[in-house]
Amino acid sequence: MARHPPERANNFQRPMSVRANCKLQLLWRALMLAMFWSVSASADPTWLDWQAPPECPMASDIERRVSQWLGGPVPNDSDMAVRTALIWNGERWDVTVEIAFGDERGTRQVGVQDCQEAADFVAVAVALALDPSLAGEMNQGAPEPAPEASERDSAPEALATPSAVPARSPTPRARSERTQPPRGVASNAQRPFRPHASIAAEGVAGVLPDPALGLSAAVGAEFGRLSFSLGGRWTPPQSTTSERAVAPIEFSRLGGRARTAYLFFGPIARVGPSIAVDAGAIRAKQQRTGDGVVEPWLSLAAGTLGVAALTDYVSIFGELELEVPLTRPTFVLTDGSVVHKVNLGLRAALGVRFFFFGE
Repeated sequence: MARHPPERANNFQRPMSVRANCKLQLLWRALMLAMFWSVSASADPTWLDWQAPPECPMASDIERRVSQWLGGPVPNDSDMAVRTALIWNGERWDVTVEIAFGDERGTRQVGVQDCQEAADFVAVAVALALDPSLAGEMNQGAPEPAPEASERDSAPEALATPSAVPARSPTPRARSERTQPPRGVASNAQRPFRPHASIAAEGVAGVLPDPALGLSAAVGAEFGRLSFSLGGRWTPPQSTTSERAVAPIEFSRLGGRARTAYLFFGPIARVGPSIAVDAGAIRAKQQRTGDGVVEPWLSLAAGTLGVAALTDYVSIFGELELEVPLTRPTFVLTDGSVVHKVNLGLRAALGVRFFFFGE
């Protein structure tokens, strides 16, 4: 086997079949739809004004927590407007909540240890304003007001005196329970930086002549909702045959990968769009003669990453991506016949991620 001269490689470029092209278009549309859904599903509620650092819960997380308290979606036929202020004073977060129903307003202010507790307080205040009967269910696990916290008794009544914000000192057990974030609220505020290592099995199609299985390993970290990783990929030799070849030809791939993703929802399950850059080499070797060639390979990948927590330290993850080659090497025999030309590819992976720090 020999490398075809660049000026002749184009003469042997094999167009993709109509059927394969249609499949790639459908898969690309499915990936775009999944990315659009993950973004639109996390849109901020219009009734809530919540400004917080990236490592804190989002407005959509607060809305999700309110829905859990209410046992259903937040009513969209009310004229409720919620304004919040979150300020770090060097020792704790000061959070202020103002809820208005038309001309009636109520305000509460507390000091909490982290912005997860601030988000929880906002969710509890909103839930009580919408349904005061929930007060009996919220006596445990709410943040304690700061000594200088101000209260103004005004309507709505449920916000002015929410039992979820007790004035007495909590018991040690209640204080311990309060430090645990509700499982239904997505937050990385307690540990915004979480390094991890991962290993995965992957399947690829399009880059090599036939669909193949491979392995990948990476190290990385999460910064709030952002996830980064850097690792390597290996596709073991896979044999393919050619009518003009005297023996089967083995194709293999070895390379590195840098990936970033933005994850929504949580904390148990998260999903979001991801992009990656892959670089390495593809090797073709003829079995009987031992002739071989190595071609550089570079591609961009876009798709979706999903992560599900098994424990505080272990998660499983899955990836589905479309690979767009930036280099498209052509592999030919010595007589000039084309064996394979790199095309658009698909990649699916399933793996395990190990975190060095717990949630």
